[in-house]
Amino acid sequence: GYRIECGEIEAALLALYPEQLAQVSVIAQNIGNQSNADQRLVAYLVTQADQVAPSVTQMRTDLLQNLPDYMVPSAFVTLEALPLTANGKLDRKALPNPEGSESQTPYRAPTTEYETLLCNLFSELTGTPVVGVDDSFFAIGGHSLLAMRLVTTIQQSTHKELPLRLFF
Repeated sequence: GYRIECGEIEAALLALYPEQLAQVSVIAQNIGNQSNADQRLVAYLVTQADQVAPSVTQMRTDLLQNLPDYMVPSAFVTLEALPLTANGKLDRKALPNPEGSESQTPYRAPTTEYETLLCNLFSELTGTPVVGVDDSFFAIGGHSLLAMRLVTTIQQSTHKELPLRLFF
C-alpha cells in the first residue's frame, strides 16, 4: 500500500556513492509466478571504471538513513553494463534474476522439523531458491503482506497460534 518511486531510490544510491557507482536501475520485480502484489525491489548497479560496488550491508544501512525501509531493495546485482534496447532504453527482460544475491549471511541448513518448515515457506513465498536458518525473511524479499500470509500458513501447518506482532 506504499507508493514507491524507483527513481528516488536510484537517485539516493547515486548520491550516496558517486565515486563507486556509474549507473543504477531499480525495478519492482514479480516474485516467481505470483501476482503483482508479490514483488520485490531489485537494484541493478554499474560501477565506475576500476571501482567496486559497496557491500550490500553498507548500501542497505546507508539507504535506511535516507529512505523508509519499504524503499530499500531486497536484492542488489552488479553488472558490467545495463542492457539496452535498440532505442537505447533499459531492456528489463534482459536483466538477470538476482537469485543468490539476496542473502548476505553464510548458509546454515535447517536441522529441526520447524526450521525446515520455515526455510521452505520463506523460499516459497519470496521466490528465493535456497534459504538458510539465519536468513532474514525481509532481507530476502519478504514484506508485510507476505508476512501475514506466512503467519497464517505457519499456524495452519503447526496448529499453534503465532501472533503477527511476534513475527515482526
